[in-house]
Amino acid sequence: MSATLEPGDLEDLRQYIRLQVAAGYSSVPDVVADAVDVFADTTLAPDDLRQAAAQLAEEILSAQLAEQDSWPPITDNDRLDAAFTALNDAGIVSRQHFACCASCGTAEIHDEMAAAAKDGVDVRGYTFFHIQDTEYAVEGESLFLSYGAADGSEDAGVAIGREIVATLEEHGLHPSWNGRLANRILLPINWQRRR
Repeated sequence: MSATLEPGDLEDLRQYIRLQVAAGYSSVPDVVADAVDVFADTTLAPDDLRQAAAQLAEEILSAQLAEQDSWPPITDNDRLDAAFTALNDAGIVSRQHFACCASCGTAEIHDEMAAAAKDGVDVRGYTFFHIQDTEYAVEGESLFLSYGAADGSEDAGVAIGREIVATLEEHGLHPSWNGRLANRILLPINWQRRR
């Protein structure tokens, strides 16, 4: 495998797959398919690239599964899942690993709110973190949560922010926020999302 990929390409491929496996949102076959798309411009033939990506994904997945045995029974990601479930139940549409960036997420969350309202949910607001946020958190940085009110008003948006912070705290997390709608909620997190 390493003889047919440039060393830099191999390390980039390994890093990409490690990040996606650790993020925990995509299946391993999807991680492999995405890696093939992302690294299509390498000198490796597509079938060889797919084989290299699949082999790396299996190695990385095996390492993560072994590491999970040392994780606590309840991780920060378990707490985050529980908090987002509670927020969804309270009419705050909450999405993880949602959209590619903040701009796209802010545009696309309105479709999610409309779908929830169509399903009979009394939608009051939203929160989400996007794919880039996930990648930073996997690498050890804090997670940033976007949020807002369904009616778009500042006062309601601030109230939604307060409710999100309170819910995260109720689930054992330690968010930080200055109470201003212009600022996202900062959530320190030890990223341990089980496979």
